Amino acid sequence: MPVPPEAAARLGFPPRAFIDWVLSLPRLPFDGVGPSEDFLEPPSFYMAQLHRHWLTLEAVRRHLPHDGFLVDLGSYPFGIPIALRDFCLHRGRIAASAIQPLPPEQSALLRGYGIEHFAADLDPHVVDETTRGLECRIPCPDGAADLVLLAHVVEHLYHPLDILREALRALRPGGMLVVTTQNARQVDTFDNLAAGHPFLHQPVASSSAMVMGHWRGPVRFFTAEDMETMLRAAGFDVAATEFAHCFYHAFLPGHFARPEPALAGWKLDIVVPHPQFRNTLTVFAQRPA
Repeated sequence: MPVPPEAAARLGFPPRAFIDWVLSLPRLPFDGVGPSEDFLEPPSFYMAQLHRHWLTLEAVRRHLPHDGFLVDLGSYPFGIPIALRDFCLHRGRIAASAIQPLPPEQSALLRGYGIEHFAADLDPHVVDETTRGLECRIPCPDGAADLVLLAHVVEHLYHPLDILREALRALRPGGMLVVTTQNARQVDTFDNLAAGHPFLHQPVASSSAMVMGHWRGPVRFFTAEDMETMLRAAGFDVAATEFAHCFYHAFLPGHFARPEPALAGWKLDIVVPHPQFRNTLTVFAQRPA
């Protein structure tokens, strides 16, 4: 069923100004998405994940000073850095990582937005030809960054502790790490169980257990307690955990076959009053002062 307006307000739907900004963006060489029956015409990555970008941007803006230094790990295709610079008019330094060096024309495009790019191996214990020779390191002095972001990245890493400890090193005392990821306790998990599907979160044939390549699918899904335990083990103080429900391939008539955000009535009755069952969790963790 379509999400009613009162529920939409509680689920953080993107405002018209952000939707219009996404529609105004030129197509970038790194922001395409694969084909889908949901698409009336090929969207940009920004369009396909408009709601997730908005929710992540809001989480970052609440904790990043307007002239603060942001490090976005696993940033490709650089959606949050570009939105911060172009939509939010952020004045501070922005550095964004990918798993390999960029072609010169793409590096030049990022420089035009005032975004630094660096290549880093976020999962150094995994042998991968695409990251050979790269370090698990943020190119900044100790305590330089105001905020480090891992937006839907941690679920793709087999051993996240190394990059979490590197984020701790890079942050100033009191600086914030923001981690977003899929919620293992989301309502769809219970739906898969009740329906008797042969998987909890995704079919194994499309997971990293069977597919390994330059784009690695999710390795595991985390509960809020999982993430908090891991962040404390890396040396962080957990400040808060929040839940959101993201809608994908939505909000843009003319681009998507079913643009109106919708959810089965029983799921809507759960995720609106009980946020712990929404599909996305965000954990805010600070470097101890």
